[in-house]
Amino acid sequence: GVKVAYRYDDLGRLRSVDDGQDHPLEFEYDRQDRLITEHQGWGTLRYAYDSGGRLKRLRLPDGCVLDYHHAEGGALSAIDLNGTRLTSHRVVAGREQQRQQGHLLSDYAYDDQGRLQAHAVRQNQQTLYRRDYAYSAHGNLLQIDDSRHGQRHYQYDPLDRLTRVRHRRDESLEHFSHDPAGNLLIHDRPGPTRMQGNRLRQRDDSHYDY
Repeated sequence: GVKVAYRYDDLGRLRSVDDGQDHPLEFEYDRQDRLITEHQGWGTLRYAYDSGGRLKRLRLPDGCVLDYHHAEGGALSAIDLNGTRLTSHRVVAGREQQRQQGHLLSDYAYDDQGRLQAHAVRQNQQTLYRRDYAYSAHGNLLQIDDSRHGQRHYQYDPLDRLTRVRHRRDESLEHFSHDPAGNLLIHDRPGPTRMQGNRLRQRDDSHYDY
């Protein structure tokens, strides 16, 4: 098996992840505990923030730069790649209503409780893709209608925990169960799942130490 070691500093911040391979991950933070660099081998990601603490710039290992623009209320309004507009976003009352990505235009609709109700992708006024969402009186997701992949239905137990997912196109079923502490156990995947002290110790052939 593969052993993965996680190292934290005195402030509880993740400093490194080492899976025994040649290039462990290393992280650096600023005085506000914000991630500013992420190293792995030859590559480094560098993060910069504005005065409000929002991500302002991301420099990629190949030297490319992503700039993030925010509206007056703090919502993301646009992303530029090397000075060229990559995406534009229209946000109303904290919810994204529309996104422009090149020639593609995404529209988002919400119900009166703020839940995503529909997502459609258009190009030149022609709808290329659409998804519709339906919810129960308890707020659980009941159904997704997908123009490409068909319908998907969700079922829950009396405690509102997911128990089954049915895919209409291939009629395959996913079954879920839960331990007394409410931890999710997936039975239709091979291999055991073991909990101890309300913490995951084993899942299939992966083992976790704390």
